Amino acid sequence: MAIAGSFTLTAGVINPIFADFNDNGSPSGELNGGANSGMINPVSSTTGRATGSFDIPMPGSPDVQFDSVVYIINANDFYVISADNPSAGTTSLVSGRALATSTNFPALNGPYIVASEGFDSTNATNVVDIGTAQLSSAGNTVAASSTQNDGGSVTNITFTGTYALDTANPTSGRVQFTATAGTGVFPVVYLTSGGDGIESIQGFSVGQDANVGSGILVLQNPVALPITSSSVSGTFAFGNLEDVDGQNGSFSGVSTLATTTATTGTYAATEDITFVTLNPPFLTLGESLSGTFTINPDGSGTLTIGTNPNAFVTNGLQIFSIPTGETDGVLSMYTNVFFSD
Repeated sequence: MAIAGSFTLTAGVINPIFADFNDNGSPSGELNGGANSGMINPVSSTTGRATGSFDIPMPGSPDVQFDSVVYIINANDFYVISADNPSAGTTSLVSGRALATSTNFPALNGPYIVASEGFDSTNATNVVDIGTAQLSSAGNTVAASSTQNDGGSVTNITFTGTYALDTANPTSGRVQFTATAGTGVFPVVYLTSGGDGIESIQGFSVGQDANVGSGILVLQNPVALPITSSSVSGTFAFGNLEDVDGQNGSFSGVSTLATTTATTGTYAATEDITFVTLNPPFLTLGESLSGTFTINPDGSGTLTIGTNPNAFVTNGLQIFSIPTGETDGVLSMYTNVFFSD
């Protein structure tokens, strides 16, 4: 399952709450929690930890309540993980993040990055997707292009259409996209205030198709367009996001990208890897990697690590990449470690 939404928090009380679920390929549409939508209890001044609950109504069934633990980063940002016992098989395990927002959402206008990950329940494999989207507030139009790896089936997906903010509930920040042409389905997005620091997260997304994706919408141009190899020249910390099907393990490390020409460069990295295998080794530390990359003016490109090809999108400060030569892949995120506000 995947979920994205928004809520108002006043003195620990959540009221109201808005959300979209995708449960095994069945999107819920917009849900409105109204009154008594949950709470977040007092926060520990030493650990930043608090308990709480999110109560979301489901059409034709009882409310879904997620008992949760949250860890506060600052007044605008916290992480949340469900604390329910899933042994009965009726409660989903979820984790995520909340970013502060307001009723004055940034206009959706200009170039953006989209990145998401989900699960193909038919083939029991990860589905990872990255791309770029051009949104215009004049006519509320969108044109997007992405690369998707669904269990080794790599496709290029296009989407052309329009978008609309929920005017019936304008404080929800919910944006619905309607296709007029293309081969893809654009997710529902709940807007934020634009992220904090190096991040330019404009919204959290929940997929509307059978792959049950969740992801982010990121501003494309905190650095000047067009993007060149010098835009990403530097040192990046990296790691993979959720391994949804539990078959790929996880990795993290540090990499250096260096310019060769305006459109090409070299890649060098050191990473630590945990494997999901039947036989050891289960852990590899300090593995050295090398490769090359090419980059396009819109921030899309290709990264070859050893002999393994990857597709990526970037805004210069962050890079999101997926493998295109593997039968099962994960979404990776790179963040510039020397950026300063």
